[in-house]
Amino acid sequence: MTSATGSSRPTRSSGGREGFTFFEVIVTVAVLATGLVFVYQSLLACLDAHVSYSNRLAVSSWMDEKVWETQRRLLRGDEEMAPDAEGELDLRNRKVSWQMSVSIAREPDLYRLNLNCSWKEGSRAVRLSRETYVLCVPEEEKEARLR
Repeated sequence: MTSATGSSRPTRSSGGREGFTFFEVIVTVAVLATGLVFVYQSLLACLDAHVSYSNRLAVSSWMDEKVWETQRRLLRGDEEMAPDAEGELDLRNRKVSWQMSVSIAREPDLYRLNLNCSWKEGSRAVRLSRETYVLCVPEEEKEARLR
């Protein structure tokens, strides 16, 4: 339906003033604020997950290096039996506690390496573990087995 001015826009009957009522503005602000709260919570959750996985990746890389270092020591024969070790590591301003145990598995030349790391992220305790076996065979025996 068109008005007397030829516009198809409906007119308000309250004095001819157009615009939003106070109630409409308040409802709109409340809806937008609620949406912003959900977006902000999602952003914080993603940031927390990123920091957590970043720490796990850094500790995991350090653990892999520690396991390789111990394997090389055992293969070179630097020690008959690597002692159990433990310590603390300062990684990205976090105190990471680690414990490594080396034990003889089934055969005298087969060693079992177990490395555990743990740290706190807020109220969560995080723990990573690596376990592997190392076969320490002298070079002469390796060549004899290959023939």
